[in-house]
Amino acid sequence: GAFNAENLLTATALTRLLGVEDVTPDNTVSPKIADDLAACALENNTWYGLLTGINSAAIITAAAGWAETNDKFYLADSAETAIPCVADTTPATDIAFVLKTAGRERTGVFYHPRGYEYASAAEMGHFFIIDPGQDDFTIAQLSGPTTEGYTPTEITYLTAKRCNWYQDLGGRGSIGGEGMAASGKYLDVVRDVDQMRAWYAENIVNLKLKLADQGKKLPFTDVGVHLVVAQVKAANGAGLQAGIIRPGTDSVTAPLEANVSDANKGTRTLPDVNTTWELAGSIHHIQVNVAISL
Repeated sequence: GAFNAENLLTATALTRLLGVEDVTPDNTVSPKIADDLAACALENNTWYGLLTGINSAAIITAAAGWAETNDKFYLADSAETAIPCVADTTPATDIAFVLKTAGRERTGVFYHPRGYEYASAAEMGHFFIIDPGQDDFTIAQLSGPTTEGYTPTEITYLTAKRCNWYQDLGGRGSIGGEGMAASGKYLDVVRDVDQMRAWYAENIVNLKLKLADQGKKLPFTDVGVHLVVAQVKAANGAGLQAGIIRPGTDSVTAPLEANVSDANKGTRTLPDVNTTWELAGSIHHIQVNVAISL
């Protein structure tokens, strides 16, 4: 039969020996990936999660930039050898280091030596069926990706570059890493905050539609302000129920109609409807202290 190098070496070991860098296409020929994504959004913008089938550094960099300015959630695959094998410092030039340096808050990188297994797609598929507030983007068994072994140094570099990876954990596959975007923001926080923004917008639009169906407007009076505040509080209630907001931390304030400036009234703008709350978060690291006596 045909010789299969993976019978002798794991994919991770092969990448250490040979080196992998995805360089095609270079994203310099029109239409570029950002043009394609803009065209998709123009046709139908009711989507949220972004995956790319071709994952050169140029494609990922451009897609991450587009996702950042268009409120999308992007998970990128990379098999670039330098990610786990080069320290998280200049002169590193791998895609994970580049995105971290750029502070991309809406893009997470999933390193896997078998890029064709699209581990990020498996990760997104696993967590997107979980409601915001209950996802974590860590410690999960995925369908599809192959587990790989990593040295302590490689894990140090992967963690420093804010990557996820796929490893064996107690005899089963599991995501490794902190579940972070390149900026250091947790991916579940990105999704949770986006969900809260959607709930605020939905509640307020539905309020105006309901009044319109009754032949009424949203009046610029204290009654109208109260109706808006009620919708913001309702969204916060949904956030509490979902596990996004820490109980007992949310509050909503709004100005009295008399204290709104004539300029804002002239443009029919209600300013300073403010809500504050704390994220519920999740536990990643656990310290157990044991005292033993005879």
